Amino acid sequence: MDEALDKIRPHVKSALLNQSAPAKLLVAVESTLQEQGQEPTPVAYYASFLATLQETVKREESSSNEINIDEGAMVPSLLYLLSLVVPHVPHPVLRSNSSTILDTVAPLFPLIATSAPAVRSAIGIVASLIVSLDNHHLTSSSPILRQSYATILDLTIDPRPKVRKRAQEAITEIINSPPPPLQIHPYAKQTADFVIGILGAVAGSPGQQQGTEMGIWTCAFVKDIVDSWPPSHLDQLVEATLSLPTLSSPYLTSQAYALLSALLRSPSLSDSIPAQSVLNTLISYAPSHHTLAPSWLDAIENTMVAFARTDSGSCSSRLSAVWEATWAWLENEDVGCRKAAESALCAMVRYCIADSDILSAVEAAASSSAGNVDPSKKAKKASHANAALKTSTVGAIIVKLDESLHAVAYAKATPSLLSILVALISRLRLPVPTAAASASSKRVTAAEALVVHLIIYVGGLKIAKGFEYREQADEVLGTAIRVLGPRAVLSDGVLPLNIIPGSEGKPPPQPGRAFLLPLLAQYTTNTELGFFTEYFVPLSEKLFELKIKAEEAGRVNEAKVWEVLIAQVWGCFKGFCEACTDLKEAFTTPFARLITNLLYTQPSLRTSILQGLRTLLVVNLTLSQSLTSGMDDDSELSQMQEQAFGVSKEQAQENVTFLKSVSGNMISVLFNVFSSVASEERGLVGEVVKVWMGVLPPNEVKNVYNKITHMLNDALAKPSPPNPNTPPVSHTMLDLLLILLPHLPHQPTAQLFEQAVSDKWIASNDAGVQKRSWRVLGRLLEAGLLWKESGMKKEDVIERVVKRVSETGEKVAQGAQKDRIDLLAILVPLLSPSSQLHHIPALLPEAVLGTKEVSEKARNSAFDLLVVMGQKMCETGGVVKRGLVEGIAAMELDGDGSSNEVAASAEEFVTMVAAGLVGSTPHMISATITALSRLLFEFKDSLPASTQSELVTTVVVFLSSNNREIVKSAIGFVKLAVITLPVSLVQPHLTELVAGLLKWAHDHKNHFKTKVVHIFERMGRRFGWDEIMQCADDAAEQEDGVEDGRKVLEGVKKRKERAKKAKAKASAAREEEDEDGSDDEQAAPRATTGDAFQDVLYGSDSDHDDSDGDEDTPVASSSKNVKGRRSIAGSSRVGQQQQQQQASKNAKRSETRIRADDDDPMDLLHAGASHAVASDGKRRRQPGQDAAHFKTENDSGRIIIDDDTFKSNPKSLDPSDDVAGQAYREQMTSIDGFTRTPNGEVKFHKNTKKRRAEEAAAEALYGEGDVEMGDGDTIASLAAAAAQAKAKKKKTERVALGGEFKAKGAGGDVKRKGQQDPYAYLPLSSVGKKKGPGGHVKYNITGKR
Repeated sequence: MDEALDKIRPHVKSALLNQSAPAKLLVAVESTLQEQGQEPTPVAYYASFLATLQETVKREESSSNEINIDEGAMVPSLLYLLSLVVPHVPHPVLRSNSSTILDTVAPLFPLIATSAPAVRSAIGIVASLIVSLDNHHLTSSSPILRQSYATILDLTIDPRPKVRKRAQEAITEIINSPPPPLQIHPYAKQTADFVIGILGAVAGSPGQQQGTEMGIWTCAFVKDIVDSWPPSHLDQLVEATLSLPTLSSPYLTSQAYALLSALLRSPSLSDSIPAQSVLNTLISYAPSHHTLAPSWLDAIENTMVAFARTDSGSCSSRLSAVWEATWAWLENEDVGCRKAAESALCAMVRYCIADSDILSAVEAAASSSAGNVDPSKKAKKASHANAALKTSTVGAIIVKLDESLHAVAYAKATPSLLSILVALISRLRLPVPTAAASASSKRVTAAEALVVHLIIYVGGLKIAKGFEYREQADEVLGTAIRVLGPRAVLSDGVLPLNIIPGSEGKPPPQPGRAFLLPLLAQYTTNTELGFFTEYFVPLSEKLFELKIKAEEAGRVNEAKVWEVLIAQVWGCFKGFCEACTDLKEAFTTPFARLITNLLYTQPSLRTSILQGLRTLLVVNLTLSQSLTSGMDDDSELSQMQEQAFGVSKEQAQENVTFLKSVSGNMISVLFNVFSSVASEERGLVGEVVKVWMGVLPPNEVKNVYNKITHMLNDALAKPSPPNPNTPPVSHTMLDLLLILLPHLPHQPTAQLFEQAVSDKWIASNDAGVQKRSWRVLGRLLEAGLLWKESGMKKEDVIERVVKRVSETGEKVAQGAQKDRIDLLAILVPLLSPSSQLHHIPALLPEAVLGTKEVSEKARNSAFDLLVVMGQKMCETGGVVKRGLVEGIAAMELDGDGSSNEVAASAEEFVTMVAAGLVGSTPHMISATITALSRLLFEFKDSLPASTQSELVTTVVVFLSSNNREIVKSAIGFVKLAVITLPVSLVQPHLTELVAGLLKWAHDHKNHFKTKVVHIFERMGRRFGWDEIMQCADDAAEQEDGVEDGRKVLEGVKKRKERAKKAKAKASAAREEEDEDGSDDEQAAPRATTGDAFQDVLYGSDSDHDDSDGDEDTPVASSSKNVKGRRSIAGSSRVGQQQQQQQASKNAKRSETRIRADDDDPMDLLHAGASHAVASDGKRRRQPGQDAAHFKTENDSGRIIIDDDTFKSNPKSLDPSDDVAGQAYREQMTSIDGFTRTPNGEVKFHKNTKKRRAEEAAAEALYGEGDVEMGDGDTIASLAAAAAQAKAKKKKTERVALGGEFKAKGAGGDVKRKGQQDPYAYLPLSSVGKKKGPGGHVKYNITGKR
């Protein structure tokens, strides 16, 4: 509500009556509330507006017997304001005043019917009232409520679009918000009767334009209330909807199909719809043109899915006919039709094929392939197999898909065919009983029996020359790997890899399929780990041998190829470990020994192996713990799990037991790997160690802990010399302790705490040891292990930690500050609100000073710590005992001792922080102001207005400080206050703020001018430029005021207005292009850090900020003086955007054509010919096609390039052509330029000597004045200045001896005034000398250049 009212207030002086009238009313009501001492709450606004509306209506009816609804009239303005306020009024208040609202607003509907804005406002008021009413009020209220609801229902088909939209939104809000505990709104039946009546009237009056439009509006409206539709009226709605396609109106028919799809998708209604009768009707209404096909196909899809859910047998029997009707649309030229048909066919494959149909197709395929057939009769055999397959529904689908993939007619639909094949392979995951499967205990899926030939064909397309749809082919092959398994896909008869060369250096078999390795790594899951040990491990060994031979022979490139293949082979290891079906049989001792050796010796394979080991344990733990809570029949669900994954719950538990038995050895190996790698590479190793530690027996955990602590103590007692390759042993052991902490038994936890708080750890001279020690303490406190398991008292632990933190404050090493602050952030929430809050003042200075740390992470942690402290102080029942605060003497107590205790609150905490403003160093004062900024932003809703006002008053004083560090923080505080605090709170301090900021408006150091200008821009938005100007005048009258303050503000305002005009111009250009049918480009979102406080305090938007919508545009930088080239850059950027949009507008629609190769003839009967089709009509650039743009000689045809070429194109002389590039270069290189970090934060450039020199050269060239955009004279002057500067730098040319006497247009020499005579004698010394101070031309005695 506040945001909406803030947008209205500035329009008091607007020339438009419909804007100024509500603004004046709002200001008047707020003044009245302020005079009466009432808070501007929604209830106060509501009561004032409603009372004013009643009086106005009564007065106007008594005076003229009619209501004034013109622009600027009272009634429309009051209705508008009331519609904004009513949604925020508490529901009990609205219920208690429902009769008053209805008696006032409902009679106005017929009187304001001709005013669309007033009608929309009245609809919003009544809708908000109905939503607030309970069931009793809705059913037993006066008839005027139902009459008002009926009025809104009638307006849902109003011819005025905005009124109709508002009425439909109101009905949707009401119907979708039934009063609890009802599931259906009491007015839902009334709405259903109205809708069915409208649709019936439309169906009964064919040919009427108005009726057709009403039907379209109604169908679109009903889609929004489908989930709240009363089931008793569902059949009538379906019947009315199915009657609409008979009217032969394309738009109405499309809306009817869309409504039917929405009904069928609704979870609460789809089971009640007679899907079979709907399907019959849709089949009979099959469209003949592609315009209706997408909506019809969508309806077919949802009908079939609902049909399969209610009656799978009948749906399966109808699948063939519906499939043929849908398949025909894949040949259509329209892309939308093909996409809709693809979606429908994929849905039918996934949901409408029964398991019995799949088994029938498998039996048919098996019977057709029985017996050995002569290879010469292969074609006859294939024909016989297809005929046998067609006897089943699934077989017919497979045959149709196979034929279409080879047909030229379906070339454009190849992506859709491949998507359908993906859905088909996924559905054929069903295991089928076969003799081979029972003998080898290997699961065989129906896909392996039915679609292997299609998978082989797609594998050939993948490597075919010129095939476009490789991504879709990859998806098909990946799905085959996931469903059939790698063993079936990589078998010799399907898609073998073929990457190992033959004997005696022969090349590998063709075609090679190394592209399958990345697909195997991505899609392999729930398969046999034994296949990896049987197939991929020997393969990697052979590849390693080939690599060694290539390296020995000096073939570096070949060795690199084998190395990449080895990495890809082991990249598949993770997929084989995910829900593997033969863990105990495949994870043998030799295989474990191989993995260990690779972890030690092959760093490039370490990541893949570690990911596999983590997946191996995590997945089995998940499967072993599933289906155990709230399940009645665990055995049945375990059986379902085995059917789905091939691993039952019992098998998963056995796998976990097996992994526990090898966990000790695995932990030892991982510890060794962890110790041998660098710190930045330990992340994944630590994660794997953490997972495997979870299954390690407790006694072994204790042994591991004792070993680690023993090595740690030895390392701390006798530090080893630093090794650049590996971190110190002490660091490694502490990192392992952090991983081990969650699994420690009770006794070692207390022992670890005593060691962690000792000086040997947290006060160590080694910064790495300190950092990790603070982390260990933080983990112990965060998990509560000390008082939950070790028997220590929580209060004693906290007191001990606070004491040690205070004692070691002066021994904190560089780099350990962040971890120490993180520990405090964990410690503060553990403090008891009633007895331990006195520790917060003692810890507060470290948090405040932490906001000025060099490390960004440490600063962010300090800000978080301040917020945590403030939240702790806001907890209920908190008390600060001042007598216990360190450094503060106990106060003189009263009789009951209450004066020594203060209730904890946000205000008290801010007071504690503000005490730092009297610090002895500028660094402390600056840090305090920064901390206050963060607290004000976080707790502005909890702090009293008086406290916020005092903070503003206090910090403004520091704007006059001579210390730049203090001023920098004060400017940040002012920026935050101007942006976030309420207008009424900042306005009394506006004069002091403007006066303080103007003192730094010309200071370029520390980017003060940029920041101050941005604050003035935001002030102008919130308070208005007139008020800011007046404050500047008042500031100039002060003794030390800034005299040119108004001039500064006028410059800022002028720049903002230019930016607004440029944005309006660009917006108008986009709208014009939209009318021409081009797509509107979406503006890129502004980069943010993800932290609202960082965005407000450090974000530099200035005049390229568009945070307030229509006021800003990306025109130029606000840094320093805005040079002419910067201003022109804004115009240039706008022009470039317009050119890009025009180019996209004129882009031609791509057409489908046959792509032929100039070298090879096109064989249209070839199996892959159907895919040699290019969907992109762009042609390749031909040699010499740009030659026509140049002048040529008539005889020889040679290109002529001379000065006339440039003269014929005057635009080439315009220096503004490269202004955008100059602006970019300046932003990247100049003093006032900046860049953004990956987090979106602004980083200004450093003021280096090189940048200052470049800036001075630019100022000498372009001058100091601002340049208006679009000023032709200024552009010309810039061009002249640039040419003059270039001429000055040009090296003086040599001239021939006597050349200065040569006549321009005649032969012989001439005599000129001020020159020597041509026949004068010159000494040779004057000719041979270099150019002297007089600037004489250097002569060439030989006369040569």
